[in-house]
Amino acid sequence: MNYKLPSMDDRLRVIIIGASGGIGKALVKNLLNSSQIDKIYALSRKSETSTSKKLVNLEFDLSNEDSIQNASSKLLAT
Repeated sequence: MNYKLPSMDDRLRVIIIGASGGIGKALVKNLLNSSQIDKIYALSRKSETSTSKKLVNLEFDLSNEDSIQNASSKLLAT
């Protein structure tokens, strides 16, 4: 499915929390196919590898303050 979000500009940056779970993984897959998306930041407890230049995987565990701080720092640097 590839459709344009009517109220959004092109070249969107998206953050997905829980990107390795069922719904999050499906959302990442669909957004990777969208020409409107410039970058996807996929946050999950276990960072996965990707071959897409659009996708940035970040380790993010809500129960770990260091993990939250590290992911926040990386996101702010972009």
